[in-house]
This record gives sequence, C-alpha cells and structure tokens, in this order.
Amino acid sequence: PTPAAPAPPPAPAALAFDVAAAPTSPPAPAALAFDVAAFAAEAKAEAAAAAVSAVRTVTATVTQLVDASLARAAAAQEASTRSIATQLDRIAAADADAPRARAAAMRLGAMEGSGVAIKQVLPEVLARVDALEKKIDAILAATASAPPASAATASEPPAATSSTDVRTRCRMLASSGDYDSAVYRAVEQSDVDVLLYALDAVGIDKVRTMSPLPFGQLTLLCLVQQLGTTLARDDAVDFKLEWLQLAVLGLDASNPRIADHVPAVLLQVKACMEGLPAAVTARHRERISLLVHVCQSIGSSATRRA
Repeated sequence: PTPAAPAPPPAPAALAFDVAAAPTSPPAPAALAFDVAAFAAEAKAEAAAAAVSAVRTVTATVTQLVDASLARAAAAQEASTRSIATQLDRIAAADADAPRARAAAMRLGAMEGSGVAIKQVLPEVLARVDALEKKIDAILAATASAPPASAATASEPPAATSSTDVRTRCRMLASSGDYDSAVYRAVEQSDVDVLLYALDAVGIDKVRTMSPLPFGQLTLLCLVQQLGTTLARDDAVDFKLEWLQLAVLGLDASNPRIADHVPAVLLQVKACMEGLPAAVTARHRERISLLVHVCQSIGSSATRRA
C-alpha cells in the first residue's frame, strides 16, 4: 500500500504583539499654536526701539533747554555789561571818587570773564550732545537692520543655556517672590520638565489665593499652552491639571498683548485634552470636562471679538 502523505505542520499561533506593525518611533508632537520665543524676541526688540526713541526725545529736550539757558545767560550778561559801562561813563563824567570807579571796573571785568567762560564751555556742551545723538542714531540703525525674530531658522538656534542653570535661576526668583519671572524664564525654554520644576518652586498654594494672580497675561498664556499640550507625556497629570486650571481661569482674553493668540492656543489645548488616552480621561474626568468647557467658551468668545 502507498504510504500516507505526512500531515502539514500546524500553523503558528498568532503573536500577541506584532513587531512589524508596531510603530518604530512615537509620533511627532503637533506644532504649538504660539511661539513664545519668537514673541519674546519681538517684544524685546520693540521695547529696545521704544527706549531708544525715548532717549532721543529726552536728548532733544535737554539740547533745547541748554540752548535756551545759554541764550538767557548771554542776554543777562550783555545787559549787565551795558549797565556797568553806563555807570562807569557817568562816574567818569562826574569826576567821582576813584574807589567807586575801581569797584565798577572790577564788576565789569568779572562779567566779561564770566562771558568768556560761558563761550568756552558752550562748544564742549554742544559737542557732547552731538556725540550722544550720534550714538542714538547708531543704535537705531542697528535695530532697524536686525532681522525679525520670526526670520530665525533651525540652523541658527539661540544660545544654549544649561538646564541646571535655568532651574537654579528659576528657584532663586521664586524664593525672592518674583513668581512671574520664575515661571516666564521656564516657559521660554520650551522644556516642560524645567517648567514643572519652576512651578514646584513657586508652589500653587502660595499663589492660588492672590488676587490678581502674580503672573502676567503672556506668562499665563504660555503656561496654558505648555501644560495643556503635554498632559499625557508623563505621570504629572494631577499637578499639570491643577496649574492649568489656575492659568486658564486667570486669562484675560481681551488683553491686547495676547488677544490675537488666545483663540488658537485654547482651541489647541481643548483638542489635546479631548484626545487624551481613555485611562487618563477616566481618572480626571471632572476636571478635564471643566477645562474643555472653559477653553471652548473663552476661545470662541475671543474669536468673535477678533
């Protein structure tokens, strides 16, 4: 009899984890709606230009005051000189005693010496004013020729600052009571770990009862963005949500410094919270629901005003 064909080998069991289907790297985070570094650089440039303009205005005013003072002094000296000369003429005509004539002559000499001194000092004063105006012109020219912050590229990163140095500085600022500077210095780094360190140094219990909050509107907006878009990145969700709620409720969407950016930031944060993993949402459902509602309400109102 013909031998039976061997049975086919059993099919391999389905794998619990498909390596081929697994992503090789985590998806890249969405681009932030608000670039705090570029905004800060532009704000600093505007402040510098405003300061230079103010200095130039003050210099022009000082120059006018100096010119007017010198003119008045020269006029007063000329009047006094004429008066003394008239007195000398009268004394000579009346053949008065010599002491009076000598005293009047000494006064005339003193006035003439004062006039010479003024004429000697005037060129120096004007030269210094001219030099100051030239320096101001140079600063204005340099400011005008500098590229805007938005023109910065990835190939030209800002000067690197040690994370440890930044954390130390943030803690020092927080310890001194300058909470706004401590948090703003952290958000400028665009590093949520540094931000969490700064917030811990500030301590939410110290600031939650303050009215108004000790943070500028720009700091609050940056805080909302960086916390709201990184909620699921680590296990600090409770900490982030507590600070996020404080910052969102402290926002003034009508503030002219942030009004143009509020809708985009809040709607991005709302989308990030709505896309959180189910486990995270289940653990923090009440607070997340509240924040989603507030972000939607403030963001929509800000959009209508714009």
